[in-house]
Amino acid sequence: MVGKKRSEFLGQREKDPLAYYASSDHDGVAPFEDPKDRLDKSVREASIFQEFCASFKTYFGSEILAREAGEDPPDFYGVIDGQRYSIELTELIDSEFRKQQKQAFKQGLRLDLNTSYGVTRPFWNEALFRASIMTRLETKSRRYMRPTNALKNLDVLVIHCHDHFLEANSVRRWLERVAFGLPPNISRAFILLDYHTETKDYPLFELG
Repeated sequence: MVGKKRSEFLGQREKDPLAYYASSDHDGVAPFEDPKDRLDKSVREASIFQEFCASFKTYFGSEILAREAGEDPPDFYGVIDGQRYSIELTELIDSEFRKQQKQAFKQGLRLDLNTSYGVTRPFWNEALFRASIMTRLETKSRRYMRPTNALKNLDVLVIHCHDHFLEANSVRRWLERVAFGLPPNISRAFILLDYHTETKDYPLFELG
C-alpha cells in the first residue's frame, strides 16, 4: 500500500487506535498480530509484557513489580521477589502462514489464524514445536553475545505465540516429554500462549 491509501490507513491510529491495530486492511495481517510490523512494535511488546506479568502471578505466584522499559536489549526490567530481572520478549510464529496471508490479500482473500480458505497450513506437532522453540532460544542467545551489547546475559526470555492452533493441552503434553536445555546466557525461559477461553487467562509454561 502506497501513497494516499496508506496515509488514510495509518491515519486511523489517531482517530480509532483499537480499530487500526485490529484491521488487516493494510496487507492482510493486522498490525497487532504481526511482529514484523516495526511501526507498532512498542504497542505489541507492552501488551505482551502485561499478559506475561498477569500470567506469571497466576501460574507462579509472584508479582512482577517496578516494571520499566529496557534499552532493547532487554525489552523490559521487573522486580520479582525483591530482585531486579532483565526480561526479553520474542515471538513464535508460523512465518509461512504469514506469507500466505499477505499473498491471499493481494488476490482479494482474507486469511486469519482460524480459517485457511483452502490454503494448506500445517498444524503444530511436537517436532515442529521443539525445533521452533530451539531456534528462538539460539537466536536470542546469539543476540546477547554480540560484542556491541553491554548486557551479555539474560534473566528471563518470554516466547509469545499468538496462534490458536498451538493449544495449551498440547504444549503441556509435549513439555512433559521434551527437556529444553537453555543456552548458558539465558537463566529462565517461558512460553506464553494466546488467551484461553476455558481458563480465561494466558497459559504460561516454563521451559527447561
